[in-house]
Amino acid sequence: MAITLATQTIEGIASALLYSRASRITVGSGPNAVQVSNIGQQRGLDVWFSIRRSLKPKEPNTCDLKIWNLADDTRKRLEQSAHRVGNSRASAPGAITSIIAVKIEAGYENAMSTAFLGELRSAQTVRDGVDFVTEMQTGDGDEATTKARISFSTKDTAIMDAYAVAQKLIQSMGSGEGNLKNFGGILRASDLYGGGVCLKGNPADVLHTLCRSIGVEFTLQNGQCQFTSLGQPIPGAAYDLTSDSGLIGEPSVDTKGVLNCETLLLPGIKPGAQISINALFVDPANGYRVSSMVTTGDTAGESWGHKIEATRILPA
Repeated sequence: MAITLATQTIEGIASALLYSRASRITVGSGPNAVQVSNIGQQRGLDVWFSIRRSLKPKEPNTCDLKIWNLADDTRKRLEQSAHRVGNSRASAPGAITSIIAVKIEAGYENAMSTAFLGELRSAQTVRDGVDFVTEMQTGDGDEATTKARISFSTKDTAIMDAYAVAQKLIQSMGSGEGNLKNFGGILRASDLYGGGVCLKGNPADVLHTLCRSIGVEFTLQNGQCQFTSLGQPIPGAAYDLTSDSGLIGEPSVDTKGVLNCETLLLPGIKPGAQISINALFVDPANGYRVSSMVTTGDTAGESWGHKIEATRILPA
């Protein structure tokens, strides 16, 4: 699927927004949710996070999160909740487990986006001098990629096209459909299941195999399924990166054509997004899409940005 994208320029972010960083961390849901906000000059508890995201379906997105000096009862509640989740994950595949959502919104005072939405894996508190630091490990779509199982026959369920199979797989994963409908035509046109087939195993693995068969890439991003045509970016405006719009230092392109660059923590950039760079060693005529990225934020330090790897956009 060929996609023509306009260019989106984030003007003045390097100077105007550098001093108005903003983040909101939410662990859990409902009245017992833990939320820590640092919005501009309104400061809460210190927070550090490192988020790793990519387009590799076998490498789920993860986030390491630290929060300083939570209340004693809050720390204990998080650790006990994480312990219960850990024990449930050791149970048999398909067993019902508790999911504790972890959401990180980050950016700037008037421009935040969801940088990560995943599930708590573990939590423990360590002492650092006079401080208590609660360290958490999280994953994006852990339940879908490690616990979910499926077993059904397309003949028994009268499912005869790949689109209906994809919908059933996503339902079994417990994930959002994301942009599945954008690929409905391609999936319905496939005759993969015309003769009927029995599908067993992890639904995310089955969906990945299905997509590869028809030239479509599939990953989980913030609990939602993301589909792209092979080598193509996701729909939306490209990010025009210059020294005036968040680019830090000089980007580089290695012998395999992989672009590496660093930027400020620009809200909205994610794996699959198109970026356009006008720099000394990068041809501005080349289009790139983000293949992987590490986002680091430290409310008490200097870290507040992305390290990005991007690859050339393939011909449609």
